[in-house]
Amino acid sequence: MAIKPSEISSRAELRQALAELRAASGLSYEQMAAAAKIATATAYSTLNGPSFPRWGTLKAVLTTFGVGDPRELAQWRQAHRRAEKEGTDDSAGWSGPGTAIRVAECDGLSLGVHRAIAEPGIDPDSLPPYVPRDDDDSGEGVRATVEAMAHDGGFLVVVGDSSVGKTRTLYEAVRASLPSWWLVQPDSADEIRELVDAVAGDARLVVWLDELQRFLGGERGLNAATVRHLLRGPGRVLLVGTLWPVYHSAYVARPTGTEADPYPTERAVLELARVLRLGDFSDAERRRAAELAADDPRIRRALNTADHGFTQTMAAGPQLIARWQSADPYAKAFINAALDAARLGMWHPLPAALLRRAAPGYCATVPARTRPADGSRPR
Repeated sequence: MAIKPSEISSRAELRQALAELRAASGLSYEQMAAAAKIATATAYSTLNGPSFPRWGTLKAVLTTFGVGDPRELAQWRQAHRRAEKEGTDDSAGWSGPGTAIRVAECDGLSLGVHRAIAEPGIDPDSLPPYVPRDDDDSGEGVRATVEAMAHDGGFLVVVGDSSVGKTRTLYEAVRASLPSWWLVQPDSADEIRELVDAVAGDARLVVWLDELQRFLGGERGLNAATVRHLLRGPGRVLLVGTLWPVYHSAYVARPTGTEADPYPTERAVLELARVLRLGDFSDAERRRAAELAADDPRIRRALNTADHGFTQTMAAGPQLIARWQSADPYAKAFINAALDAARLGMWHPLPAALLRRAAPGYCATVPARTRPADGSRPR
């Protein structure tokens, strides 16, 4: 079926149409970029976000797909304008709570995306091009779920091991689908509760809950009642979070026999969420990464590292391990104390006094040197 640009009115529809054109052309992102004379990362973001493409860029991409008739290009120009307007009008009437910013203005690093592995000449604060995940094109994936929940609000939790790309995938999905929505990044469950009275009828709000376990547990932890109030209240609210499998499994497991239930509140919260799982990079995802590697040496390095996973390398995991292994004994003691504190649930900045008291327990003890029985000095 021929694509009709006259029927395109949203960013999602524009992206879908471009994806279909690319599939029909058989071009890789690298081939697209070369033909359109743009960077590979720009070619990818034109089709997938998070930023909305300029008309000049979109026109160059369309030309590589064989769209050259002036009348047809004029129709695409109108489609581009309609989709662009969607990103500026949505949620125009509500100013958001005091700490909120527009999704399009959010910085991935401040939202919890891992800083990428260091490379000479590359800005350490820049994110590498996003490598599309397999489920980005799935009707059941993170991106499709975010778009579906935008109609009435919802609660999405992405579960996956450390450094598999949970936060980056969620960040790209929200940026691509809801650029004009407001976003808040609470520091505590109390701040989430305060949103119940702050959300108005014309609100469009993303509540960002990276590392969801930080908001759960204890007398002041997030509870199901607060989540229900936000989801059923005025406006449209989308709560999004990430969680490690070890926490998810512990929270949702029901006690057996007569043992006490350790996580009834946490389980009640998660029962309100749509849970999606994200794993390590697949072969198809690595091939897509290879298409973007020409523009970013960090991707090339991650692809060429055999001892660690792609996303773990990109998140500087091996660098961090090497730094820990090569640290002097006293620095390593402090790091080990901080790691154990985090494993015990202390996610906020640790008091210096706590580390000073804990670190000596992580220093290796040296047995006292005693003289041999014959009275000679030990060697």
